[in-house]
Order: sequence, then structure tokens, then C-alpha cells
Amino acid sequence: MSKKEIDPKRVTASGNGVDQGITGQMCMFQVINMANEVDNISTSINGPSQPTMMKGIDENGNAIVKYTPNLPGEYTVTVQYKGKHIKGSPFKVQILGESDPKLEMIKKIEVTGRGILIGKSYMQNDFWIDGRAANLAGAGLSVNIKNP
Repeated sequence: MSKKEIDPKRVTASGNGVDQGITGQMCMFQVINMANEVDNISTSINGPSQPTMMKGIDENGNAIVKYTPNLPGEYTVTVQYKGKHIKGSPFKVQILGESDPKLEMIKKIEVTGRGILIGKSYMQNDFWIDGRAANLAGAGLSVNIKNP
């Protein structure tokens, strides 16, 4: 390792986003490294919900990561520097609070059919949506299909 290279184990993360949080509230953490190389930092999250991680840079050149979990439970937050885990990563983050009733309802909707696995242009692609278990009466359901 050259003098300019930083050992990933010397890169640290701190903040409630790598410790604990509350459903529906933003969790945040800061990734501190001496070279302020935020382009070499990658993050991911895995848990009961898959919140989007928003990344930014603070006034000191450190990476700031924010996410808002919608379901309680244990999440795994991974932070890597140049493809290697930093000190403490992966982090086990406990999210407390109530589940969003809409998300609980969505989990009961079943989507089946070949059209959810593979779609072909200019051909009919069938899939079925079964919302009976979600008891959607009066709640409404909209379906959006996006292209790649």
C-alpha cells in the first residue's frame, strides 16, 4: 500500500444511520476518511424495506448518507471504501417504530405471470394482480409499468 493509499479499516462511519433509527424518520451517517475521497465510497442497505440512500458531501469533504426506513426491524448497512469494508461494516441497524399500514397492505398483494419475469416488445405480456388478501375495497390500486 503506497503512502497516499488509505487503509479501509481507518475509514469510519458515525451517526444514527449506522446504529438505530425510527420508522418514517430520516437516518443519517457520515463517512470520514483522511483523503476526502467520497467517489471511492459505496453504500448499500438491506432490511425489511429497501429505502433509497441519498449521498452528499459535507463542508469538510466527508460523505453524508441519508435514508428513511418505512418498516421496523434489523437492517444491514454496508459501507465500503475502494471495494473493501470500512471499520465496523457491515453495520447492524435496529429500526424501531410502527409499520406503515399502506406498506403492510402492499405486502399482501400477489403479482404472478410470465409478464413479470420477461417482457417482449410488440407482444402481449400477461401478469395478474391479486389484491384479495389486502382487502383493497375503497383503497384504490394503481399499476405503473416502466421501461428500462
